[in-house]
Amino acid sequence: FCAVLLGWCDILPLIGYKTREQFPSPLLIYPWCPNGNIADFIKNHPGLTDLCGAARGLAHLHSRAPPIVHGNIIPQSVIIQDNLEAALCDPGLASVLASQ
Repeated sequence: FCAVLLGWCDILPLIGYKTREQFPSPLLIYPWCPNGNIADFIKNHPGLTDLCGAARGLAHLHSRAPPIVHGNIIPQSVIIQDNLEAALCDPGLASVLASQ
């Protein structure tokens, strides 16, 4: 599963994860993106956001056999990268890692 996501530019790479007793799901670690998520970015830069990157990432997940369902498309799951492209993070990885 994770190998499918590696190297796809519209999905942030998972750097690692940490499990803790007090949290039901693992804490996922991604690269720092100083532009934040899509909701924060739009507040500060109205009209500048191109969501094509996030849509391409979602299409990539859905094109797999079997399809990978993100399951949590919210503004906090769409991150603005340094190149101002939107990308997905946490494409269902929390539930996959928790089940292992």
